[in-house]
Amino acid sequence: MSALRNIRTGILALLAGISVAWVTAIVMSIGLLMIEPPGHVAGARRSVDASNLRQIGQASLIYAADTPGGKLPAEKNIHAHAAALARLGGLNDASIWFASGSPEVNQVGPVVLGQNRVELDSSFTARTPHYTVVGGLNDAMPGTTPLAWTRGLSSAGRWEIDSAYGGEGGHIVFLNGNVSFYHDLAENGGQLVRADGIGKTADIREALPADTWILNTTTPNAPVKDAGKALALKWLRGSLLCLWFLWWIGCFVFTIVFVTRQADDANPPLARRWTLIVVSTPLLLMVTSFLARV
Repeated sequence: MSALRNIRTGILALLAGISVAWVTAIVMSIGLLMIEPPGHVAGARRSVDASNLRQIGQASLIYAADTPGGKLPAEKNIHAHAAALARLGGLNDASIWFASGSPEVNQVGPVVLGQNRVELDSSFTARTPHYTVVGGLNDAMPGTTPLAWTRGLSSAGRWEIDSAYGGEGGHIVFLNGNVSFYHDLAENGGQLVRADGIGKTADIREALPADTWILNTTTPNAPVKDAGKALALKWLRGSLLCLWFLWWIGCFVFTIVFVTRQADDANPPLARRWTLIVVSTPLLLMVTSFLARV
C-alpha cells in the first residue's frame, strides 16, 4: 500500500506541476504569437517614416510654389526649417519630424508652430528631429537631388548604429517626391546621382548642388560606427529563440517518457526535481521573448 501511495503521490505531484507550467507556457506562447514579430514591427515603422518624409517633401514643393524662383526653405537650423514648412507648406504636425515608435513622438507637442503659427512650440525646439534636411534648394534642380533623409547618415554612405534603425539603413526623399529605403549607399558603386552628373556616389554631399547646405547631420568625415554590432545582436536573439524551442520540445518528450516510467518505479524526489525544471520553462520563455523584442 505504501509503495502504491508513493507512486500515486509522485505522479500526481509531477502532473500538477507540469499542468500549471505547461498551461502557463502555452498561454504565453499564444500571446507571443499574437504579438507582431519584430520584423513586421520594423516594417510598419518604416512605412510610417517613409510617409513622414514624403509629407516633408510635398510640403517643401508647396512652399517652393509660393515663393519667387521656386526656392525651398533657406534656414540655418532644422527647427527654423520646420517652422517655414509649417507656415507656407502646411506641415504643422510636430510628430512628422520624429521616427515612428520613438519616445519623442509622445513627448513632443502636437504642432510645430503654436497659436497663429508664429511661435515655435517649446516641446518641439527642445528635441532634435530625426531627419536631416537640405537648405538652399530650388525646384529647378534635378529630381534626383536629396531633399531630406533619416538622421545618422555618414559620408561613407552608411547609417550609424545609433540611428533610427540601428545602423540597418534609412530613408531618403528626393526633390521629385520619391522616397526610398537604403541599407548602404555604397552598394553597386553608389546609389546616388552626383550633382555634377558624373556617375554615382555614396557620399550624399556629392549629390547636393553647390550653394546648398545640410541641416542636422552627422559631422562630415565622422567615423562610421560598426554596424556589425547590430547584426551580432540579431544573431544572438535568434540563437536564444532557437535554443528555447529546442528546450521546450525536449522537455515535452522527456516529460511523457518520465511520467510513463514513474508509474512503475515511484521516485517522488526525482519527480519534484523534474517538476521544478518544467516549471522553469515559462520563465525561460519570458526572458527569451523579452530579448527578442529589445
